[in-house]
Amino acid sequence: MLTLYRNFGLAALASLATIASASPGALADKPVDQVNVVNPAANPLPTRSVDDPGRIPYQESQFCLAMAATCTFNFSPVPQGYRLVVQHISGDLRLANANASGVAVQLSGGILGHSSFIGPPSLLGETLFDQRVLYYIDAGSTPTLNILVDARLDQTIQQEATLFGYLLDCTASPCAPIAP
Repeated sequence: MLTLYRNFGLAALASLATIASASPGALADKPVDQVNVVNPAANPLPTRSVDDPGRIPYQESQFCLAMAATCTFNFSPVPQGYRLVVQHISGDLRLANANASGVAVQLSGGILGHSSFIGPPSLLGETLFDQRVLYYIDAGSTPTLNILVDARLDQTIQQEATLFGYLLDCTASPCAPIAP
């Protein structure tokens, strides 16, 4: 057994010696020719900043007076030259009774239909939801959030919903068309 370890150790040392004695030509030499890149202001080379892709943080809350079991939240239209990327939706709904088994939430306003999810059941007359989404809304369109509860919403209290995400500046770097 000792012979096996000694032979293994000798083989490992021989491998290290081979690597250490690599010829200097195996490593990259400094280039002999220098390359100059010209990037004139009149015709600049297209670039892309990974750290700052033209994103402007977005957060907007809206309130709604409930109509029995539904509530519609109309957010501000997306400004011209921008695209809204919604990444998160949250809401706080107060119920007239504490027996709601869930909340249907639907975001619309984009050209590709809508984004929907089912929120959790209520607890003590209130239901809170917080959901990650990915939904695109182009300039001029109005984000609309429709909520349906299988119970009666409290019509004396304003219900609240918030959209989170970012605006893309399509004038700084053209926004690609949204693929169907």
